[in-house]
Amino acid sequence: PGGSEPEIIYMFGQPWWGQGYAGEVVPAMLRYGTEQCGLPRVMATIAPENVASQRVAARADMRFEGEIIDPDDGLPTRVYFYAPESEG
Repeated sequence: PGGSEPEIIYMFGQPWWGQGYAGEVVPAMLRYGTEQCGLPRVMATIAPENVASQRVAARADMRFEGEIIDPDDGLPTRVYFYAPESEG
């Protein structure tokens, strides 16, 4: 929200963690955004301690770009990007 790049954001309630839903939904959302909506790339910001979401991003062919300090809360956040033209 408020960023200059399209960003994928999702959240599941704790009872649904570890069920594989994110691993199914995230790649589909990325494909939809790039193929159907024409987005050149999609960003994700993930807290460093959220290892499960980092794995989901990596499996969805998102590339780690670096770590920044979130201007809203002053905490570190890891930045990933998905860009279909960079695949291969």
